[in-house]
Amino acid sequence: DVCSSDLFPSHDIVVLCLSIVVLLLASPSAFAALNHILGIQLHDTVVLSASSKHGMGLISLKDDVENIRPIGCDCLVGFSGHNVLCDLLYNELDGLNRKKQLTYSQSLSVGEVIAYSRAILKRFRPMILQQEQEVLGLLIAGWEPHSHEEEDEEESNVDDVHESRPVLYWMNEFGEVKKVPYAAH
Repeated sequence: DVCSSDLFPSHDIVVLCLSIVVLLLASPSAFAALNHILGIQLHDTVVLSASSKHGMGLISLKDDVENIRPIGCDCLVGFSGHNVLCDLLYNELDGLNRKKQLTYSQSLSVGEVIAYSRAILKRFRPMILQQEQEVLGLLIAGWEPHSHEEEDEEESNVDDVHESRPVLYWMNEFGEVKKVPYAAH
């Protein structure tokens, strides 16, 4: 049973559904184009999905291997926008990840993926500025080290020791980054 309470608690299902509705209602113009990336951070999971618009009011969500790709073991990047730029960025990130794996037997961390993405986008800036519309957007999902100092005191539990937690970052074509609970490009 895919929706058993052990795998996907009902609270997270409600958050997931409401987040999708909020994304659709808050930015209807953002869904005028054909393909999008949606991301939602839940308590112990980050969900990334690609969407395709099929017609007026018809949107399908899917796991898209072209638009959502892993970078190492703990990071997933969703790409939206110009295919050539998305492929160039992915290929550079993948090459940097392979180099780190060969050298240190480790994958790039989420923070490293963000830093490298920003540096690569800075190099792409002349190409990006020539475009009249948004040409590239990223959602970066993964696991980061958990700091108990960031929790509210009422939520903190000494017996509950988590070494990492899921995170979701939104990035535009200029390298601006925001840590978000949900996002779309």
